[in-house]
Amino acid sequence: MSAGALATAFGYELERARSAEHLAAITNVKVRAAEKGLVPYHSARESYARVRELLDGSIELRHLDFSANRIEDAKSATPWTLTHNTPALDAKLVAAAIEVRRTGYAIVDGLVGEPMASAIRHALANFVDEDEDARTFSKGELDQSERRILGDATVDKIRDDTIAWLKGDERDMVGAFAQFLRVTVLRPLFSAFATTSHGLSSAPPLAPVDSYVSNAMLSVYAPGARGFVSHVDNCGPDIDPRALSVVYYPISSTPEEGGAMVLFPGHETKEVRLTPTRDRLVLFASARVPHAVEPRARDASRRIAASFWFVGQPLAVMAAAET
Repeated sequence: MSAGALATAFGYELERARSAEHLAAITNVKVRAAEKGLVPYHSARESYARVRELLDGSIELRHLDFSANRIEDAKSATPWTLTHNTPALDAKLVAAAIEVRRTGYAIVDGLVGEPMASAIRHALANFVDEDEDARTFSKGELDQSERRILGDATVDKIRDDTIAWLKGDERDMVGAFAQFLRVTVLRPLFSAFATTSHGLSSAPPLAPVDSYVSNAMLSVYAPGARGFVSHVDNCGPDIDPRALSVVYYPISSTPEEGGAMVLFPGHETKEVRLTPTRDRLVLFASARVPHAVEPRARDASRRIAASFWFVGQPLAVMAAAET
């Protein structure tokens, strides 16, 4: 059964619950299913919020073992707190959306803060370490539009990383982090782009949360990797729906280690060089901003980054960014 079908099944059961005890029991099972990667965290959270509202003030509530209260614990770095939208996080992302419209790109430092940034770094680093048989990671490839333009034979000269696709059902913090990029980050961005589009498009620049079945990409550049030459994520905005690219860095590097991402917003002669910095999110218009990854020094540590692409109206993002 798919995650969507299972979430629907939980919704069906919640609608037919006959008592506070049944409501709490079903919600607790859904919480545990989310923790196992079987349903999205945001779906379990929404169910919990509705059930809590229904049970508020109920005498029966005093006798319930309502395990979902972990959702409200903002002091600990857990999958529940990572996937929760907070006013501070949303404000940073709304400001970033405004900056993307103005310049084509934005940088958010201290995206989630401590201790969450440490938890993400630890989870992703362990995920890479545990891939000893290389079944999860594979060599990075060009997408279809890039292959059509450049040809498969040039891939090795252009891109030198290994990648893994994160679906959101990976265990513990890794799966939650993929859901964080797909859902938690998108929510304020969707609203911000929609409210500042000024009629540039009949549809919102970004598709809403429920439109996404895509995965996050975890990329690793080993010591001595040749990087990734300048390219545009969306080479065909008429057929490719990718509108906004985001890249998150869980681990910092020094300038001497190499591996900086270089953005060329608006014109190839303008460069914005970004050394990987822990807990930094970089956002840019997928069809407008060429970018590259510089070679990694041979004595450097590995470089880890996570990317996600929000789909929608690429030309609307471009038009807004150029004003």
